[in-house]
Amino acid sequence: MARVLPDKKKLQNYLRGAAEEAEPAPPRCRHFGECGGCEFQDRSYAAQLDLKRRALAFVAETILSEIESAGGGTERQNAERLADALASVDPEMIPSPSPFGYRQRMDYVYAFGKAGLRRAQRRWQVTALRECPLLGDAGFAVFQAALELAGRRRIPGYDYMRHEGELRYFVVRRSRAGGIMLSLVTKTLDRRGDVLAILSELLDRGMIVSGHWLHAPGLGDVSFGARVEHVGEPLIYENMNDVRLGIGPNSFFQANPAVAEMAYAKMAEFARSGGEALDMYSGVGSIALTVSRNGVSALAVENQPENLAIAGENIRINSAANVELIAADAVEFLLERAERGGKAPGTIIVNPPRPGVTEKGMEAIRRIGQERLAYLSCNPFTLLRDMAKILDAYSLRSLALYDMFPQTRHFETLALFSRR
Repeated sequence: MARVLPDKKKLQNYLRGAAEEAEPAPPRCRHFGECGGCEFQDRSYAAQLDLKRRALAFVAETILSEIESAGGGTERQNAERLADALASVDPEMIPSPSPFGYRQRMDYVYAFGKAGLRRAQRRWQVTALRECPLLGDAGFAVFQAALELAGRRRIPGYDYMRHEGELRYFVVRRSRAGGIMLSLVTKTLDRRGDVLAILSELLDRGMIVSGHWLHAPGLGDVSFGARVEHVGEPLIYENMNDVRLGIGPNSFFQANPAVAEMAYAKMAEFARSGGEALDMYSGVGSIALTVSRNGVSALAVENQPENLAIAGENIRINSAANVELIAADAVEFLLERAERGGKAPGTIIVNPPRPGVTEKGMEAIRRIGQERLAYLSCNPFTLLRDMAKILDAYSLRSLALYDMFPQTRHFETLALFSRR
């Protein structure tokens, strides 16, 4: 039996071949080709955008073939509806205003005596970085300074293959307003004095406004952890669409705020015609608060405790009386809402993790039957699979690719639907 490639590998293989024909450009970073952080830095930005348009078409062909091969009348109908829906729209490409220096967060691994990013195609090797144009100069300077201080204090890196060592990650987050947060992720709690001394020195130098010590004792290779202590401010703040948003060390936040701002504004405009907006997977409340600026009442559904705490603070500082925060799993909330029955006006907004909303969640959306659905996805495979399950009840109105991740194969897709 032939091995079935995972979605990530299918798209990677397709784009690797397609990139060979794309317009070349001189790489900006000395580490390109060795470091795995960028894939298309040797292609012009216009060529990168074209590759991503082609990537969405490739994913559509793959999903249609997958559904049709499943057999059965329902699957054939789903495939036909999906093919018709995709043929009815001309996907818009929204480029990033800045192809470099756009990232608000970078996770630099510290292993095998080197700190930086994993090598391309070799996750067991690390490329020691001397520059990183994805993050920008001020953020990268914080990483370099923290690495130097860790070396002076002889804090060993963490060998994630043998599970030995101490300091796992330097996580740098920055806002466009200039605030920088540094999180040091450690395996144990043994080096408290050294960790806090590094964070405090960078705070005193004025390089950061917020420093966090995170504890990740497990075997999993993760760049987040339980908050132990912090220096300076607990949060940094980003302004998007006239909304002030606090961001914590473990918060989900879009990597490219300038592009996310445009996607959120599009969803807010889509939802402004009235009714209640349900913001599933709400995180720190960024979409719910953006939607609420148009006078729409929003329910922000989130289940991660740290996100809930920050979302509550964001609702308070924005004086958003028309946003209600609900602590619940998104799919469970949708299922419970569907059980109540009755059609409700308004909009459901979903921005799920890579696995998507799931079959149960999409069936619940069908049953709830709100007038509009906005689906922002970081994974086009799960977006199209989920989409195929509701096209008997919803019509696809528009499809847009938002280039949140220049120099890489990744992009976000926003699909807008209206009830039939």
